[in-house]
Amino acid sequence: SNMVYNRVTGPVTQHYYATPHRVQSWFNNTVNRTSNMNFNSYTVDGISNLLYSHYESSNNITTVTDTINLYQNVFENLDDSILINAVKPNMYLWPYVTRHLQTPMFSTRHLIQTDTVPFLQMVLNGSMELYATYSNFSFYQPKDVLRMIDYNTYPSFVLTHDPSYELVATHSSDYYSTEYTLYKDMIRDIYTTINSALAGIQNTLWTNRTVLSPGVIVNTYSNGIQIVINYTDDAYSYNGLIVQPLDFRIVI
Repeated sequence: SNMVYNRVTGPVTQHYYATPHRVQSWFNNTVNRTSNMNFNSYTVDGISNLLYSHYESSNNITTVTDTINLYQNVFENLDDSILINAVKPNMYLWPYVTRHLQTPMFSTRHLIQTDTVPFLQMVLNGSMELYATYSNFSFYQPKDVLRMIDYNTYPSFVLTHDPSYELVATHSSDYYSTEYTLYKDMIRDIYTTINSALAGIQNTLWTNRTVLSPGVIVNTYSNGIQIVINYTDDAYSYNGLIVQPLDFRIVI
């Protein structure tokens, strides 16, 4: 008989890795069982960024190369109409990803650096949509919003109808503040600000990013638009135009 374990306390602190073959079958089963719900996209985590081998016996070994092939086959065999939203996907899955979620917005800080450069965003520009870490998890200050504009990375939220404490005994216990009514005003404000900056360059290429002075950036796009981002507490003059402190300005 199959036993089902339901947790009654939380948060969940122990996690186990499924074998790569099991992951493959779980994913395929999930898509098959939900296909009649007409989802136009699936969000994947774990399979998107965890890569490991599995040793069962000397004649039953799944190498990391095997795992890559397994996961690539999972996405290769999906119906073309299904879009994939992937959390920090590894490079071998990039051909299948439509939306890159939880895009890194800061450096690793393993080295002493004077500035953070949006290298990944520049590499992926034009190939997929990039979404920042969830704004309802503290990524919503004015400088965070400017950074999304600077990095051509869209805002995202993870939201629930009910209070998030109901998730405490589930694998979603990390989502500690998700109730929609708490965030609807912030969602509108952040969307309005970022959309006013990035709407005009959505279908064009990001061709250059120049540091004009410490904390002041100008991004150039192939349709001729420039966006100046001022992270500093002082106004900045660019070609005779004033960019206010902690603000941006579109130059056409």
